[in-house]
Amino acid sequence: MRLEIRVAALATVFALMFGALVTRLWVVQIAEGPEHVQKSQSLEWSESESTAARGDIVDANGEVLATSVQVPGVVVTRSQIPSDIEPSVIQELAGVLARDPAEIAELFALAGSGSTFTVDGVTPEVAYFIMTNKSRFPGVSIRNVPQRVYPQGAFMAHVVGHIGRVSQEDLAANSELDPNGTVGKLGVEGSYDKYLQGAPGAEFYQVRPDGTPYGERRTVPAKQGGTVQMTLDAGLQMTVENSLAAGIERAKTLKDTDPQRGAVVVLDAKTGEIKAMASFPTFDPAQFVIGLTQTEYETLRDSQAFNNLAIQGLYPPGSTMKAFVYATAVEEGIYPDSANKQTPDGSLECTGVLTANGLDDGSQKRFTDPGHGIVDLHTALGESCNIYFWEVALAIWGKYQGTDKENILQRYARSVGLGSVTGIDLWGERAGRVPDRQLFEQWLVESPGLISETRKKGSLWVGGDLMNVAIGQGETLATPLQMAVGYAALVNGGTVWEPTVVDRIIGSDGTITDLQSGIRNQIEWSEEFENLIREDLTRAIAPESGTAYTAFRSMENRFLVGGKTGTAQRAGHPNTAWFVGMAPIADPEWVIAVVLEDGGGGGTSAAPVGRQIFQYLFGETVDPIGAGF
Repeated sequence: MRLEIRVAALATVFALMFGALVTRLWVVQIAEGPEHVQKSQSLEWSESESTAARGDIVDANGEVLATSVQVPGVVVTRSQIPSDIEPSVIQELAGVLARDPAEIAELFALAGSGSTFTVDGVTPEVAYFIMTNKSRFPGVSIRNVPQRVYPQGAFMAHVVGHIGRVSQEDLAANSELDPNGTVGKLGVEGSYDKYLQGAPGAEFYQVRPDGTPYGERRTVPAKQGGTVQMTLDAGLQMTVENSLAAGIERAKTLKDTDPQRGAVVVLDAKTGEIKAMASFPTFDPAQFVIGLTQTEYETLRDSQAFNNLAIQGLYPPGSTMKAFVYATAVEEGIYPDSANKQTPDGSLECTGVLTANGLDDGSQKRFTDPGHGIVDLHTALGESCNIYFWEVALAIWGKYQGTDKENILQRYARSVGLGSVTGIDLWGERAGRVPDRQLFEQWLVESPGLISETRKKGSLWVGGDLMNVAIGQGETLATPLQMAVGYAALVNGGTVWEPTVVDRIIGSDGTITDLQSGIRNQIEWSEEFENLIREDLTRAIAPESGTAYTAFRSMENRFLVGGKTGTAQRAGHPNTAWFVGMAPIADPEWVIAVVLEDGGGGGTSAAPVGRQIFQYLFGETVDPIGAGF
């Protein structure tokens, strides 16, 4: 009996539960069905984009120079902010973030009415304040967002570059950019931005008509950008930066100098890879992440700290130009008319005075330079004798004036890369200038203010202009990188490199894309030239007569170094100091170009910087910058 009672009770319970379920189904599907359909149709999908972390920038050995870390970030979802209180939210955000309200309002406008965007990375204190004052910040949340960091500060800043907010110009160039995002603005950050950017993620969720979240969420994770591995070596770069700064400080103590800026390039002569590149003064890329005041920005701008002078600084090359005149003389068989033989060994007496006839109007002109005694092409290069190279220019003028070979010297200079960009994988490179008659004729039409009234009334291009080209003066201009590439072509068999600062791209999925320097030109030097040039470039380091001997005499391996000094005049400024060197001279691997703006003599100011760098490369103890003097 008891069993029957229990079974009956259980059946009753199941019957009641089934009845309740059927009743509820009827209510939901029949009685309330239209209402639920209306609610489901009123729900919308909203998207919240998550920023991808930028990829790392590392040196040739993997040392990290730029990376991204997760920090608390202020994220705004405009669809959750009632339009009537949006102005007050902007004011509240501006206050807590210490930003201009107009700047925050512009970010809102750029994002659009339905967008979610990140305003800024913030300190934990600011994040806590926003989280505990939700009523003052509707539609504002705190999430972890990637922030760019530069672990080594200003080190290698001009090559690494910096990031900045997307500008209207950026959007005009690429409409797919996030208006509230960041992009690379300089250096590798700018040139390789598309590899570093990564792919943003997104969170999709249903919202009610009032914008409040409701229902299902779906997430697509962000994909970090790739790693850019550079060709530069951090250890060498540190020596280069320290040597450049020390060279500038020492040059300030010398007579008739006022150096404030300078640059160095170390180029692999065999591959075209940049091993080090420095420009002074510099800046800290992190300043563009945390924000620069207007005063800070103007101070850095006025000092040209943002300019990479290695690729943007244009200077008359002075006597470093003579190596290219040397190449012209040997390859074309053009030597001074006054030399006793028309060969590299043909000598003349340099008394310090040169009288030239028929340069323009037939009159005589007198040129002076310190006398060097008896010189030939070899000693003229080592001792940097202006008169010898002036006479080479006069021989060209006398033989080819008015013909298509009048600018044969300029052709050789251009063949090794002067007068045009090298094509390096960095933004903002400047072309320099190798002047000729055609340039002056172009100026007369397009920029007549650049032409003097005397020229307009007489000859636009005269023999004296070619003499200026031969010693790297007048209108001749070059960057340190151009000089490094040009000298590399003199000693590496004629390869004119299109240099690169990046070796490979390592994708977030592990794929590797190797990059290589391109070749802009391949010159077929004569056997005679190749046998002479490297030996004669050692003469600048030779005891007693070499213009860089004093700077190098403390270096153990100085006999393995070749080079050329230059002291270039600029109107209204102290002389600009140059040194271009290469080693090991028998089969050069490195070419170093050094320039100190307003630094004085090349042998006394620029050459010591080059010597310190070569000492590091050869594994020697690096002597103080003033050693040997």
